[in-house]
Amino acid sequence: MKSYGHKIIALGLLLLFATYWSSITLFPHAHRIGDRVYVHSHPFADANNHTHSAQQLQVIEYLSLLLVASVSIATAVIHLTAIRYYFKVPVVVARQSSPIRVCGLRAPPVMA
Repeated sequence: MKSYGHKIIALGLLLLFATYWSSITLFPHAHRIGDRVYVHSHPFADANNHTHSAQQLQVIEYLSLLLVASVSIATAVIHLTAIRYYFKVPVVVARQSSPIRVCGLRAPPVMA
């Protein structure tokens, strides 16, 4: 039963990703207002003949800035915290009570 739920969640996330990817890939368009060009994407029947208000385009600009900033900060935090865990050097401590065993191995020969 647990694996069935995992499959449903996995398919749902795959469907969400496919929908998002196709939306941003298949429906981009630009609006020119004054000296600024706003490029965004959303499914729309006629992308060239619809308009947005200046406030809507400003919200799109701020949301894009928020997304880029939050992803950058999250990436930096993950990177900085992952270094501590992934690159930890183990310290080997030899016990005084147990002797070091020599297995009779030697280094390979060297050609001079």
